[in-house]
Amino acid sequence: MIKLFSLKQQKKEGESSKSSGAKRASAAQLRITKDINDLSLPKTCKIEFPDPDDLLNFKLVIAPDEFLETLSSILDWGQVRKRIIGRLSENERKFSYLGDLVLPLIDEYGRTALHYASHFGHHIVHANTNLIRIANAHDCDGRTALHLACIPDDSTFSNAYGFAIYQTEDLERACKILVENGTNINSQDSEDRTALHYAAMHYQNLVPVLISLNANIFAIDENCKTPLDYAFELGKTTAIKYLLEHFANQKEDEKGLIMKDINCVDEEGRNILHRAAEVANTAAITKLLDAEISLNAVDKNGKSALDYALAERNFEISIVLLDRILEENKKNPDHLPVAVIKILEAKDSVARTILHYSVMHFKQNVLDTLLKNKVSLNDIDHTGMSPLHFAAERGNVVAAEKLLEAGASVDRKDDQGRTVVHHAVQYGNVKLLDLLIKNNANVNDRDNTGQSALYYTTASRNVLAAMKLLEAGARVEGKDDEGRTVLHFAAQHGNVKLLDLLIKNNANVNDRDNTGQSALYYTTASRNVLAAMKLLEAGARVEGKDDEGRTVLHFAAQHGNVKLLDLLIKNNANVNDRDNTGQSALYYTTASRNVLAAMKLLEAGARVEGKDDEGRTVLHFAAQHGNVKLLDLLIKNNANVNDRDNTGQSALYYTTASRNVLAAMKLLEAGARVEGKDDEGRTVLHFAAQHGNVKLLDLLIKNNANVNDRDNKSQSALQHALKSHNVLAAMKLLEAGASIEGKDDEGRAVLHLAAQCGYVELLDLLIKNNSNVNETDNRGRSALYYAVERGNMVSPFVPLEAGANIEGKDDKERTVLHHVMRRGGWKEKSALHYAAARVYVVAATKLVEAGASIEGKDDEGRTVLHFAARYGDVKLLRLLIKNSANVNDRDNKSQSALQYALKSQNVVSAMALLEAGASVEGKDDEGRTVLHLAAQHGNEQLLDLLIKYFSSVNDTDNRGKSALYYAVERDNMVAAIRLLEAGAIIEVKDDEGRAVLR
Repeated sequence: MIKLFSLKQQKKEGESSKSSGAKRASAAQLRITKDINDLSLPKTCKIEFPDPDDLLNFKLVIAPDEFLETLSSILDWGQVRKRIIGRLSENERKFSYLGDLVLPLIDEYGRTALHYASHFGHHIVHANTNLIRIANAHDCDGRTALHLACIPDDSTFSNAYGFAIYQTEDLERACKILVENGTNINSQDSEDRTALHYAAMHYQNLVPVLISLNANIFAIDENCKTPLDYAFELGKTTAIKYLLEHFANQKEDEKGLIMKDINCVDEEGRNILHRAAEVANTAAITKLLDAEISLNAVDKNGKSALDYALAERNFEISIVLLDRILEENKKNPDHLPVAVIKILEAKDSVARTILHYSVMHFKQNVLDTLLKNKVSLNDIDHTGMSPLHFAAERGNVVAAEKLLEAGASVDRKDDQGRTVVHHAVQYGNVKLLDLLIKNNANVNDRDNTGQSALYYTTASRNVLAAMKLLEAGARVEGKDDEGRTVLHFAAQHGNVKLLDLLIKNNANVNDRDNTGQSALYYTTASRNVLAAMKLLEAGARVEGKDDEGRTVLHFAAQHGNVKLLDLLIKNNANVNDRDNTGQSALYYTTASRNVLAAMKLLEAGARVEGKDDEGRTVLHFAAQHGNVKLLDLLIKNNANVNDRDNTGQSALYYTTASRNVLAAMKLLEAGARVEGKDDEGRTVLHFAAQHGNVKLLDLLIKNNANVNDRDNKSQSALQHALKSHNVLAAMKLLEAGASIEGKDDEGRAVLHLAAQCGYVELLDLLIKNNSNVNETDNRGRSALYYAVERGNMVSPFVPLEAGANIEGKDDKERTVLHHVMRRGGWKEKSALHYAAARVYVVAATKLVEAGASIEGKDDEGRTVLHFAARYGDVKLLRLLIKNSANVNDRDNKSQSALQYALKSQNVVSAMALLEAGASVEGKDDEGRTVLHLAAQHGNEQLLDLLIKYFSSVNDTDNRGKSALYYAVERDNMVAAIRLLEAGAIIEVKDDEGRAVLR
């Protein structure tokens, strides 16, 4: 690692370095030992919190002679941060100090606080936006804060100060903020190094950040080294990758700036090209070669850059280097380096040979040399592709010609069953296609899906390629695995010229695929009118149906092209043909909400009165999909608004299910009835209540819907609303006069369902309207049972408060208490715990009288008495004490009920507990007595009460803090005075040596 204090500086200091080291040591001994308002900062230092809710961001005012102490606090930030976070929940803990952060002060090394803060990714950088005046301040080594952000900590320095190394993302943010605030990103220190040099050495992930901020990748230090040199030297592969990628994108006139001497070598005799050959991309390698780097340089072991690339099986890099070698060695172009000869048949990680890459990258010199060296022509990679496949895919006609002349197979297939012809057609190269046909390629070979090359021309809409294939004998009559002909494909992709060409070559326009669809279906699905016209002119039939019974007119209606509909109707398409579900084309237009298409069909004689297999008319569909214009159109065409489907539901039911108020209004205006019932005895009001649309309910009620109609299960609309937990709908029905009397087939009244729903306000409303809280269903269960069964630990107490009988039994002889104890509650709380927490005194009394346990504890070890003390109901507290509740039980944190009362500042509860024998002795897990809590919360009455019970007020907690300490810490001066009068000692110090007055 680079030392934070450079060797150059150490030489300048000479013997005096010992004394400066001593200064650093004394500064390092200063530690943060206080909370946020006492950060171990100098006494004159003040803190300002611009945002009281964001304590992590603060400003300091500090005198120059105390600067080093501030640095120590910055270095020890990790501990301070924990303390701050620990305080965030205490809203009363606020600070307000005046002043601005004085950053320009420097220490004996010429460093400002910003240098150190940046070095550690410190939050002071992120919090302060006034950095411009010192953004470019240089220390004694000529380094800015940005330099130090990119230099890791010196191990000796780290041990002395004891700070943690911060995450790279903190440093990234610090770098961005520094540059945004004016720091020169290309500033060079006394060794001529920029921040990018140091990032390349130490923090690789900072390299792309600095590059994005316009760092100069060509900067040269006093050793004539660029950031890239150091990255190579130290093996920083991530940094190398980013730097070379950026280098490859530079302008041509900058290529010579990579180094003062591009051919300098390291101690192993390697130049940049050697190292780049292992990790770089082809663009970066090409840039280096264009910069006239020595291609034939060898290291101490006699290896060239090509040897390095071949050793890594990096054939892409290898062919770039080999191509340049052959170019330079024109006198002997057929000569291959020994290393290449050894691996002519070798494959890389994706099973490709050098021949594959020579074709892919258009390296004709390499290709010629390889062919002369009799390499294997038909080797395939991991996808089954040969070099000839790649020539076709990349459009490398010259390579394809040479490979074919050398004997490459023209009919070999890849893993997807595609021949070279498929590839040539797919990528649209007609010259290559010509070449392959001349070399007797089979134009009718099919891939794994049963498609010939002719299919590929239709997908790519390449008419010339299709003509070439047809001239070469390509067949139009075959089908693929899904039964589609090339005409289907041409129709789908909509090229009229291709359709015309195929039709002229006797393609059957009425061939159907595996789903029974002809090419005409495909044109309607793709909304291509011209293609449809072409097929119809060629004799395509409109009357056939597919496997689902749909005609082409159904398809046109579904996809909504009015011109296509018009064309098909003119060609005698039957507008009333029905599919396998009994639906005509008109149904399809309503489903797609296409008004114009529906008008066109109605004008052509489409009927509105028929029904599908489920008894639905087109009006049902229009109501379901909610298009008011379509509804209006159908009604004007005499659609029956009261027709019912196979379940007895009219179109009005469909609008309520879809919650469409406007559609419902339109139907009601047209005479839709609200009083009918479906097969389950439900009215439209039942549906509206179930789906919870209050506006729809209001509309139906205004149209005289009976709010008390009952379905086949004797359930009213109100009961449907409650079953669906639609409380607002239930309220609306109650306002409209819905009865709360009566029961359904299971004997459930409205109150039962409301209790099951668990909505407290609704329960209150029903009880106030004289609902019988003790009425039982067919199983003997009251509303109280339903509330308990629901698992809502609040709602059961509403009927209890209203006088519900807790002793009643169901048909299995179980009381409500059985259910309560069986269910327990959340986190091991009993029903009695919840009664105490919600201050349901009557309910709690009933539970206690019924035998509910008062000794039970929840998962935090709290008894019911803890809850009563915390929430402050003295009646409940006395009831529990009267029933022998243990006043000295402690929870999992060793806190008694008395401590809960003190934390809630509940004097009456505390007095009741003390009268019942609550102990003032004993401490919680933090060593606090009840007196500590009373002092902390500052209640004079409680303090006066408790002081009488204590022989000494100087007991300390686990941190050595007395009650007086707590009072002073919270600025509770009255409490402090009371304790001083009772004998509290000022001189007592805590575990960190701090006295009360500090």
